[in-house]
Amino acid sequence: MKKTLVIILAIIVLGGVGAALFLKVRKVEVEVLESFFPEETIAYISQKGIAGSWDKFKASGFWKELISSEGWRELEPKLRELQGEFEAKCGIPLTEENIMELFGQEVALALLPPRREI
Repeated sequence: MKKTLVIILAIIVLGGVGAALFLKVRKVEVEVLESFFPEETIAYISQKGIAGSWDKFKASGFWKELISSEGWRELEPKLRELQGEFEAKCGIPLTEENIMELFGQEVALALLPPRREI
């Protein structure tokens, strides 16, 4: 009986320590991410594992319908022009592979208030 009680108590203590460490690690990740945004940030969203989500999105019916639409056919030449300008200025080919290399692990978007001139 005494041995069982000690084992249960040890499991509870180890579980508590494990949970505390897990929560502390998660909090550190969030604080590091938050530190990239200015103090006046209103809200932000972030997403991890973009590469997998992007592959699923490209396989969706919505994406296939979008790229076959008249609006897309009108927009695509303008996008290609912007892509060429970016590549000329930055010297980096704007390919899906390069974009996933830069943003494929995690991406975040912050909402900031308008800049006020004083």
